[in-house]
Amino acid sequence: MDRKMYIRSEYRIDRESAQEYLRQLYRLDLRIKSKKMQIEALDDCLKSITVNVDAVNVDGGKSVDMGDRISRIMDLKNAINTDIVRYAELQADMNYKINKLPSLLAIVLELKHMHGLYNWQIAQELKYSPRSIDNIYAEALVKFKKMWL
Repeated sequence: MDRKMYIRSEYRIDRESAQEYLRQLYRLDLRIKSKKMQIEALDDCLKSITVNVDAVNVDGGKSVDMGDRISRIMDLKNAINTDIVRYAELQADMNYKINKLPSLLAIVLELKHMHGLYNWQIAQELKYSPRSIDNIYAEALVKFKKMWL
């Protein structure tokens, strides 16, 4: 492998590890949204059922205690609260780290990973070409990795 190829592969590895760290925020946000959807579905299920006894018989299934359903909802709500606290801590940590980069690099990383914009949207917002944003983003990832990871 020649020197140029080696440098390019090292550069790619730096970018990928920084991206992996920065994508945690997005994945955590998706997890929170998914759990909220589960809670809404369980709430809808509870609201649509009227009960005369402690347990409900489901056709062909076993009886399900309403207290069990409510405890599942409470467990999900507690898990969401834990994830929200983790999300806030991670967001504050990333915000601190991103803002230590030079201005343009920080703006691109923030718009990409904190606001969920695509590179072409960032290019429109900042009045740059999409190709320039791709290059700035790659440079920002490498500098981020070298500073923090």
